[in-house]
This record gives sequence, structure tokens and C-alpha cells, in this order.
Amino acid sequence: MKAGYVFDISEIPKQEDCQIGIVVSLDKPHKQLHCGVAYDLLNSLHILHLKTHKKPKHDTDWGDFTCWVKPNLNPFEQELLLPYFEAISECIEEGHHNIPYGFRYMEYANIDRQGQLTLGEHSSGLTCATYVLTLFHSNSFDFVDIDNWPSRQEDMAWYSGIIGLFARFASYLGFSGKNLARLQEEMGCPRFRPEEAAVSAALYDNAPAPTDTIWSEGKELKEYLFEKAKQS
Repeated sequence: MKAGYVFDISEIPKQEDCQIGIVVSLDKPHKQLHCGVAYDLLNSLHILHLKTHKKPKHDTDWGDFTCWVKPNLNPFEQELLLPYFEAISECIEEGHHNIPYGFRYMEYANIDRQGQLTLGEHSSGLTCATYVLTLFHSNSFDFVDIDNWPSRQEDMAWYSGIIGLFARFASYLGFSGKNLARLQEEMGCPRFRPEEAAVSAALYDNAPAPTDTIWSEGKELKEYLFEKAKQS
């Protein structure tokens, strides 16, 4: 059963408070989720997401994304975000938006309207989830309590899998031995999962929701997507 803020792509309501959303896809063979920001939903469609190392994407179709999460932002707040997202899209199209991939995200990063990324002292790059969190943080919306987000032992298998994938396709991805060594050092740090980045936007209420609530509802979203995939 999906939460009231989760919509299948075909169900997105066309109204003023639905101009922005967090989109989520499921890579069924690898059991991997991915997320991005969708905007301008009333008039057209644009999606910003970090596909992989130094490959931020601006897409104008749904691609493999299967659901959309409605953030708890009023129409005025969403209107304020649209020009920023448009500016980031232009930076991507012009090649001025270089985002490295990294696990360690110990404090919020920032992305300015010229697409320039400023990482925290202890951070090295972004994942698809922390890219989404960063886009909103750069506009003063902090969806998670980053200072009190613990690491989880069950994420170690995911870390190992991602490092193995990058090692296998290092040449194609432009991932150096130094990059891989850095990821190895970052294994075990707190992980922000795609489904959690998505639901954190819906649970936001001028402050982040409790971390355990985000985890719980993120788990429900993931289970819903897997169940939906079984039926397709």
C-alpha cells in the first residue's frame, strides 16, 4: 500500500501545489533505486538527477522513473524553486555542472545557480540521493537531520556492490584508481537512500521529520515499488 503522497506517474495531479516532485525508479535486476527532482509539472516535464560519476542529467521524459513523491511545499515555495532548477538544467546542457560521485556526506553541500558545487569539509561527492538533498538545501530546505543520521551495517553490501560496479566500468565512467580508493575509505559512513530522500520531502514540515520516521516510510515506498514491479 502506498502513502498518500506517492503517485504513479500516470496519476500526477495537475494543480498549483504539484509543480515539483521527487521521482524514483527501480532497477529490478540489481534491486537498486534511483531518484531525481522533477519540476514544471503543470506545463512540461524536466528531471534533474545524478546518473553516475560526473554525469548529472537533465531529462525531459520519464525514462525509467515509475513514481513521483509530492513534497510538503506550498505553491509559493515551489514557484520560488522553479527558476533555480531551470538554471541548473541550463548549466548541465552547457557542460558547467561537474558533480563527482562520493559516499561521505557529513554536512550539507551547496550548488549555486552557476552549477558550482561546494562540498563540506568532510564530504567528497554526491550520490543520487544526496544530490536531491543538496538541490533543496541550496534553497534553504533541509529535509533530513544530517547531523544525527547514523550509519547502518546493512548498507555495507550496497557499498561493496557500487564499488565493484565502478571498478568494472572505471574506464567508461572516468573513475580513477584514486577515486576507487577514496570510495573504499568511505565505506560504512551514513548512507542516505533514494527512497528516504524522496519521502523526507513529503514529511518535511518547516523542519526535518524524525530520522526513524523517514526510514520507516522509505521502507514502505521501496516495498511498494518492488510489489508494483512484480505485477508489471
